[in-house]
Formats: sequence, C-alpha cells, structure tokens
Amino acid sequence: MIRLYFIISGLFILNILFGASVIGLLLDPDGYPVPYANVYIEDLNTGSTTNLKGEFKIENVPEGQYTISASYVSFITVNLNIEVPCDKITIKFDKEAVFYSDAVVVSATRTPKILKDTPLPVTFIPKETIEETQAITLADAIEHVPGITLMPNGFTRKSATIHGLPEEYSLLMIDGQRIYGRHADAKDYDQIPVGMIDHIELIKGPSSILY
Repeated sequence: MIRLYFIISGLFILNILFGASVIGLLLDPDGYPVPYANVYIEDLNTGSTTNLKGEFKIENVPEGQYTISASYVSFITVNLNIEVPCDKITIKFDKEAVFYSDAVVVSATRTPKILKDTPLPVTFIPKETIEETQAITLADAIEHVPGITLMPNGFTRKSATIHGLPEEYSLLMIDGQRIYGRHADAKDYDQIPVGMIDHIELIKGPSSILY
C-alpha cells in the first residue's frame, strides 16, 4: 500500500509540474479521419497537427478547463470544451462544410485557374476562415498552418519560415507583386491587417520552384 501511494503521488506531482497530455481523434462529417489538420488550445497558444490516422497529441497542458479548436481549410472550425486531465477525446466536424474547389487561384501557375484544376497543390484560406479564427494580422491567419513557423526576426517584427528553412527562402506576394522587407529584407507579417486580405494562397515544397 505504501509503494502504491508513492507511485500515485509521483504521477500527481508530475502532472502539476509538467502538465498532462491531451490525446484525441479528429473526424470529418462522415466519420473518416482528417489528416494534417490543426488542433490547438488558444488559451495556451499551443497545439498539434493530426497524423494520417487523424490522431493528435498536445503535451504539457496544465490542469484546468479549456476550449480546444480544430480547423481545416475544407470545413468550418469546430470548438470543444474540455477539462484537463481527460480521457481520449473525439472531435468531429459538423455537416455544414465549406468547400472552395471552384475558387480561382493564381499562385500555382501564375495564371488564374480553378483550384480543383491546378496541377500543383495549393493551400487556399478564404476570408471566411480567416474571420472565424479572429485573426488580426496576416501572421495570425497563418500561425497554425502546418509547415509554417512564425518567429521574431530581431526587429520587433514577425517573419515566416517554411519547413524550417531560413526566412529568405519564403516569398511574400500581394496581388502578384513581390513584397520586400526593410532591414535585411526582413518581412513583417504582423503589419498586414486581415482587413485588406480577400484570401491567402500558400505553396510549399518543390511546387514553389516556379518562383
């Protein structure tokens, strides 16, 4: 009994010091796993990305009550209230889904094309999705996109890196015009208000060779 008591106490102390893990599964309206979606806890500014099986794990979450959000470009963001520590949770997108396969994009080929007909993969973020996240700046709007990391660049501005590459490997364009940074070409994604954004197009990886 004494040994069991100390084991339980040790786990309890570890939970207090390091927090618990929130583990779950993200499903689409038909009950299928949703891979590469964003799951985050806004109160803590932390989150995770689902794997191919739609599973996610957010570590070091302090005990308490939180709202966990799941977002994916094809669906309306869904929120779930949880109390940590908790058992494995399941989050499911609502039946009301927003598809933008007929949206017109230009970044994939430098010419206007219907999104579903583009030969290269493009992440399309519409204005409605940006407004749902209550983003204020471009930095806020792309903060939870998989593969993109925002970080201070030393000049009180936020720069974006893609897949861990240096900031100079990221190209920012507005209406097809390249945007240059000020000092050391450090672009500031925090100075572009969402009020001037109609939609965002993202190209990552080898597809960006066009530029």
